[in-house]
Amino acid sequence: MRKIIATSLACLLCSSAAFGVDAPGFTAGFSRDDAKNVVTDSVYKLMWQDGEEIFKGTYDEAVKYCENLTFAGFEDWRLPTLNELLSITDDTRFEPAINKAFKNIAYETNDKGEKSYDWWSFTKYADDPFDAWLVSFRFGDVSWSDISYRNFVRCVRDY
Repeated sequence: MRKIIATSLACLLCSSAAFGVDAPGFTAGFSRDDAKNVVTDSVYKLMWQDGEEIFKGTYDEAVKYCENLTFAGFEDWRLPTLNELLSITDDTRFEPAINKAFKNIAYETNDKGEKSYDWWSFTKYADDPFDAWLVSFRFGDVSWSDISYRNFVRCVRDY
């Protein structure tokens, strides 16, 4: 019984370290390079674009934007998958619910004063080829959107 509890606790600690529960605001393994305006995640071996200029476009424009992006001396950027985008959320934060290593986050305000922090993922919605998954950095939750709508884009690369 002790072995099961110890193993379960170790798994919880590992998942907490990977998703930012261990220290307020910073996920274990995340670091920022202010000179290059990138955030690196040593757990998943990803480098994230985090410049002041934030692109907004349709799904197809987002894919092309990342594929054509030259940023921080690299040309191999891509639109992140849903799981990759979720890995930078921070459930201890609100507006924005994103890891504190990131300095640049965009949002829009609607006519009711509500903020929208919707960012494209590369992952298409399985039931409809005209929808793709989004991550909202308002709460750190997911939804899907028609691919013709315009949402924010944060590119990623493997390193």
